[in-house]
Amino acid sequence: MKIGIRLPLAYQIILLIELYKKTDEKINSVFLEKHTGADSTIIRQVMKILKDAGIIESKMGPTGGLSLTRDLSEITVGEVFRAFEGNELSMVFYFTAKPPTLEDISGHRAIHDCLALHYATYMESMNNQSMADLFNDYLRTQKEYLKKIKDNK
Repeated sequence: MKIGIRLPLAYQIILLIELYKKTDEKINSVFLEKHTGADSTIIRQVMKILKDAGIIESKMGPTGGLSLTRDLSEITVGEVFRAFEGNELSMVFYFTAKPPTLEDISGHRAIHDCLALHYATYMESMNNQSMADLFNDYLRTQKEYLKKIKDNK
């Protein structure tokens, strides 16, 4: 499992769509580039993955832009994760030039089984947290941050 820039950006995009959904802002790749600082090419790649996963939709035209396909409370953190990482724990073991021994293979199987168990627990936890939970945490930390700035003036 490798977490790059795209997965955290996906969470950020979903939160921004929710945050600005009741404003006059048109949420598109230009808007997201301005608010995230990410490259527009990467933003469009993330948008396509989220769209293919059925998490966001895009409408063209002057009143168009991005929107969520359903309420934030119905989208789980795990669903977004799976859109980027897939449903399977994929592990590749690299062998030396010599053919693997039975000991090598059984050791790899034990490692895989152990990691698969942890991965399943990890995914269960992510599937139990909605994006609404994440959004509320985001709002709470923003309020705390703004309060600290105000208190320091």
